[in-house]
Amino acid sequence: MSTKDISIAVCGEPAYIKSLIDSISFEPVDSVTLRIKVPGIETKQVLEMNIGKLQVDDNHRIDFFGSNDEALFEFMKTRPANEFNGLIVVVNADDTHRLESIQDDLMQHKNYLKKHALVVAVTGKEYKRIKQAEEHIRQALYDISIVAPVFSIDPENKQDVNLLVESLLCSASPGINESNVATA
Repeated sequence: MSTKDISIAVCGEPAYIKSLIDSISFEPVDSVTLRIKVPGIETKQVLEMNIGKLQVDDNHRIDFFGSNDEALFEFMKTRPANEFNGLIVVVNADDTHRLESIQDDLMQHKNYLKKHALVVAVTGKEYKRIKQAEEHIRQALYDISIVAPVFSIDPENKQDVNLLVESLLCSASPGINESNVATA
């Protein structure tokens, strides 16, 4: 039986993307540089990306593709045979500029988010700022009619990242697969 690959994009705070992927990946995280064609731009754009893999079982593998570059979304469009299943957005609660622009950033990708699962990970140094950022992001999601879980996490904590990924996968593939149900 062949392996079913599940592709998840990770974008947002550059300092935390690699940590998040590294904490859950069963293999060392690869850093790659790609040159991709972006519609409306004559020259190819350079995309630096971190890639990690998690073998879930004999039949399923999750591939993580992380970058803070807008070209990540163009890369996602170039893989129609291996469509992405979801998106993790990592937000640093200590970065007030990023928090102020989160609604615009999400709105820019609203068409993608209508068709794919989203989960937002909030991280930072101060508990109070993290909780305020969570509320700000929940309101931003509500204002643009996007439903998604928002978690505060430590991107280096495997349990936090596992919960985040499990939540995303439940949104991407809700319910129980009939092949997993025991017959009476």
